[in-house]
Parts: sequence; structure tokens; C-alpha cells
Amino acid sequence: MAAIAERAGFAKPVLYATFADKAALAAELGATIAAELRASIMAGVVSASSPEEGLRLAIDAFCRFAEAETALFRFLVQGAAGFGRAFGERQLPAEVGDAMTDLIAAGLRQAGADPAMAPAWGYAVMGAVFMAADWWVDTHALSRAELVDHLTSLLWEGMGRAVQV
Repeated sequence: MAAIAERAGFAKPVLYATFADKAALAAELGATIAAELRASIMAGVVSASSPEEGLRLAIDAFCRFAEAETALFRFLVQGAAGFGRAFGERQLPAEVGDAMTDLIAAGLRQAGADPAMAPAWGYAVMGAVFMAADWWVDTHALSRAELVDHLTSLLWEGMGRAVQV
């Protein structure tokens, strides 16, 4: 918490007066970032010319966040698992998973397919993208565009068959 307070420009007692612990801080930050990220994902989806392009734009929105805000990404994504909270209490993974679920459900409905698989797929996509972004922010072994292309190809090959339009 001392490092967080210093980075935020607050005295540690002020930070503790506002947030009881890292979990409370993560919940508040997670809610704010999740709302922004969900809006970014959905804006891309709305502008997409196809479900595959929507998936690509959603993945890119998240990877842009991981690239631009690496420390915040690590705090919210990596730290979220260690706070002993239920999954639904971890704002960022829950919001991004829900956004991916909405995207996939819309694509399935548009294709005349059963959207019942959308939640499992939405959270699987979120997990794959989170973990790949975690690796990528450390290595930058490829460009963000290449990462997005690879993830889109991997995920679309499996899901695309169900949403052929």
C-alpha cells in the first residue's frame, strides 16, 4: 500500500482512510477501469463489420489497456486472484467476461445459433486474452497487432464455426 500511495501522490494514512486494504482499492479501481474497458470493447463491437472483426476489436481494446497501463493491468488482473474474493467480486475479470459474453451471444443470435454457450465462451476468451496479455507485456515478443491477430485467429477458428454468417 505504501508504494501505491506514493505512486498516487497520497500519504499512506490518506490511502488507508479511504481504502481498508488492497482488496478494497482493487475493487474500486477495478470497477472504474472495467466500466471504461467495457465501453471501449462495446464501441469497437458496434463499429465492426463482422463478428470476427468485433472479436478482433474487443481483443485489441484489452491489449491496448494492458500496454498503456501495464502496472494497473498487473495490479487488477494478476492481483485479483490473490485477494480471496469470489470471482464475481473481481470487477475487471467479471466486467470483461460479461462484455465478451454479450459480444459472443449477439454473434450467435445473428447467426441463428443457440447463445447458451456464450457465457462459457465469453469467460474462456477473457481468460485467454488476459493470460496472453500478461505474457506479452513482459516479453513484447511480437507487436500488439500481431498479438491481436494471433489471438483472434486462435479464438475465431473455434467459435467461428458456430457463427458462420
